[in-house]
Amino acid sequence: MQAPKAVISVDYGTTAVGYRFVNFHEPEIPQNTQTVSNWPGHCNSTERSGKVPSKFAYGAENNVDRDSWGFEVSEDMTSCSWTKLVLEADANGLELGQGDLGDDVFHVPGGKQADSVVRDYLRRLHDHIWSQEPFKAIGNLEVEYIFTVPASFSRGAQLAMVAAAKDAGFSEGNINLLTESEAVAGYVFERGLLKDIKAGEKVMIVDLGGGTSDVSSYVALRAQNGLQLQQLSAPQSRNIGGINIDRNFSSLLTDRFDPEFGTLPSNRTGPSSRLMREFARHKRDITDGDRNGEQFRIRLPMGIVDPNPLHYDVDYSEIIISMDDWRAVFNPVLKEILEFIRDMYNAAGGVQYMVFAGGVVNLPWVQEYFRKLLVAEHISVIFSPNPEMAVARGGVWYATQNTPLLVECPRHYGVAKPGDNTINWVLHKGQRYATGHTTQVQLRHVYKATDPKSVLIAVCGYNGPCSPISTSDDVENLGMFLLDLSKLNLAQFWHREDDHGRIEYSIKFTLEIECDVSRVPPPDTNEISALLHAYGNALKSRNVDEAVALYTEDGVIMPPHFSASTGTEALRDSYTRIFATIQLVITFQIEEIVVMSPEWAFARTTAEGTKTILATQESEPHANQELFILRREHGKWLIARYAFSSMKPLVQNGIRRS
Repeated sequence: MQAPKAVISVDYGTTAVGYRFVNFHEPEIPQNTQTVSNWPGHCNSTERSGKVPSKFAYGAENNVDRDSWGFEVSEDMTSCSWTKLVLEADANGLELGQGDLGDDVFHVPGGKQADSVVRDYLRRLHDHIWSQEPFKAIGNLEVEYIFTVPASFSRGAQLAMVAAAKDAGFSEGNINLLTESEAVAGYVFERGLLKDIKAGEKVMIVDLGGGTSDVSSYVALRAQNGLQLQQLSAPQSRNIGGINIDRNFSSLLTDRFDPEFGTLPSNRTGPSSRLMREFARHKRDITDGDRNGEQFRIRLPMGIVDPNPLHYDVDYSEIIISMDDWRAVFNPVLKEILEFIRDMYNAAGGVQYMVFAGGVVNLPWVQEYFRKLLVAEHISVIFSPNPEMAVARGGVWYATQNTPLLVECPRHYGVAKPGDNTINWVLHKGQRYATGHTTQVQLRHVYKATDPKSVLIAVCGYNGPCSPISTSDDVENLGMFLLDLSKLNLAQFWHREDDHGRIEYSIKFTLEIECDVSRVPPPDTNEISALLHAYGNALKSRNVDEAVALYTEDGVIMPPHFSASTGTEALRDSYTRIFATIQLVITFQIEEIVVMSPEWAFARTTAEGTKTILATQESEPHANQELFILRREHGKWLIARYAFSSMKPLVQNGIRRS
């Protein structure tokens, strides 16, 4: 593939945004990628880096005549933060709780959706990019944009991101998506961070961002004469990152200074507040090796009466943070990330190297935590330099190099021949392909003089182990190519007169397809996610038919305190009883999805909200944890076994629950 004139890689993160570019406009200029740190607004030398806060404040909400973004957003403004997470939630019909960081967390103004906030932010970013050198002096520049997304981003969220980017002005070039962990893999190549790896050794790449943690694993096929890596599994992602540390800090203050802290306005406690900026400053210095007696102070007037002097200095209106407080803020988040890493480590059969990137890796506490635990297991731990820019830099590298990464194709892909149901399969499930793999398909179409001169060629996908010869119920139609015959000189093709006196032409043509399987989302995970959300919606609407239709023919539900219900009719009876008894108003959260084989998978979820007993109309908090065993039946994922239990304490307010 010929390199474009320019590549711009955009890392739209939960808390900050960065971009990097390479310019091919002047042949004599070295093709070095460049990071931008010249951002509008006010920021100090510590904050001024390659990234800008992903915050947006609408003028209409702040009684001013212009919108603000990034460093322009001040602490006294009503603003939108962490909108990337809302984009994913909106695409899947989910609700996000605000936690303890104020009203501007997940704030979207009335009359707007998350994608419109993302669009407005990206429009300002786009205008800023093209107002800077070298772009403002170049006309008619061919450009490719790389937008990076978490591996957990659903197809709906990916499409919403692309649509927002196009509406923001990025439509003048091609837009491609790349998972964040694969972008970091490109950064690892660019910086030569695996110079000591040997053929056969494995590496895990961990991107610790503001809102998500992404992991991918590779094995070195070749180490000499150019490193070549083969992907061991599709990138995986968890919704946990740097913002969870911030939320733990705010939760600690909420519990400790109740009710005074909770009544403070969001501009004094939210992500843009002086409190959280001071907290971020301390985070960049603190380590778990500091003395236990050391204290850290942040000024926060609250009008507390008779405070605990260990936690609040009333003379100076300062909160006091101890080392035990820091451990309570940091370690639960890092423990959850470590569990995720261990799961991926076991799935890869162990690795010899781990490379960490992402903004969270800048924190000394994080580096110390992972180095201490992983080095003890004889894993070489590498913390990438400038980790906050690894995703943006890796995106540029991916688009401009012949990437020596082999990626396992997640399903079969092919094209249907015009006029019949026969499929030419061009990519095969389980096979390894290099990024940018190109293949050609020879096709033939018989055109008769009265036929339409536009022919649709279907692009097909199939998840089974063996690709079928023709289309069937299990083959998914993914899209269409358009074959336009209107400008062809038909006389150049072989032709004859048919039995009805019509001229028919035999048109042979070659379809060249460039495939980037590294950017194809794992279809099983997306299908299972959609199934689980459909089940959550069925619970909310108390629809028996919808709930039962999501089970296999021999499906089983195992509720606490009841015998299991097996099979369609027993399931119908069980859900009829449940829905006649209670009404649930819940938020449904997918914690993990693990595909074990082409036919089996399991998922873990939680459901929290309110349960109302219909007979008495009494309501109480509802909190369940759930385990789904899933099986592919008749070409689609369904629930084979389902069990759940309450997360509420066994003894509450002195009363033992049954």
